[in-house]
Amino acid sequence: MKFRTQVQFNLGSQLLKLERWDGARQVLQRLRKVDANGDLADSLAAMLEIQAGRYDRAEALIQEAIAIDPHNFLLRLQLAEACARQNKTAAALEALQAAQVCPHPAADAELIRQIRTQLAAAAR
Repeated sequence: MKFRTQVQFNLGSQLLKLERWDGARQVLQRLRKVDANGDLADSLAAMLEIQAGRYDRAEALIQEAIAIDPHNFLLRLQLAEACARQNKTAAALEALQAAQVCPHPAADAELIRQIRTQLAAAAR
């Protein structure tokens, strides 16, 4: 079941990248049925909320997902994005700090550094 859940999440993520919002919403409905923990469904739902400009709702969904999977690198990055879009720079930086201690590929360390630099510049 976990494989099917991951496939649905990946499909929804790709549809979002292609700006196919309705398709992503349909995948989210299917994902909610197969995601036993709910963390991937919350993550995909948060991506849709960010796209719609509902950053506070996205933040709440991401916090729910983090409560389920506190060591998820992607969730921490999503939280940083949702906070940054609400001008919550301190919270965004805190989310990035938490992301650094989550398991992640070495290449993503550079991504964290870039985001942190952008947040620091925006805060000035």
